[in-house]
Amino acid sequence: VNIMPFIMNVVSIVWISGKDYYIDEMDKKLYDSLEKVKEVLKRMYKKTSWKGRLIPRKLVDLPAMIPQENFDGRAALLFSGGLDSVTSSLY
Repeated sequence: VNIMPFIMNVVSIVWISGKDYYIDEMDKKLYDSLEKVKEVLKRMYKKTSWKGRLIPRKLVDLPAMIPQENFDGRAALLFSGGLDSVTSSLY
């Protein structure tokens, strides 16, 4: 969980690098979400090569940090890399 803000800060650099980078494990929901973000960026920046990949050796299902009875299944985080977004991504 603690590495998630770091991943969100560097993943776009990984994607445009054209190289494969491996990470021991990663939250499955974060991985799936980042794949969707990558697809949006590919449509926005068609001339940019997005061939780099962040490849988790293991995908894990982390427990929800928000009680499920209070969560409607929808959430979004505009991640700027600043202190507020890093803190928000941990909760």
